[in-house]
Amino acid sequence: MLAAVVGPLGSAGIPVFVASTHASDLVLVPVERYDEAASVLRAAGHEIVDTA
Repeated sequence: MLAAVVGPLGSAGIPVFVASTHASDLVLVPVERYDEAASVLRAAGHEIVDTA
């Protein structure tokens, strides 16, 4: 599942920081690349929910 998120971001050249625990995975991208990362993930079929 993590590869489905990190793969498209890596292919687009967007750097990621990943932290994993037994309960969750966090994928962080630089704030200045957020819009681009969201577009890449939407194109890969992911739903992006902006909670800000």
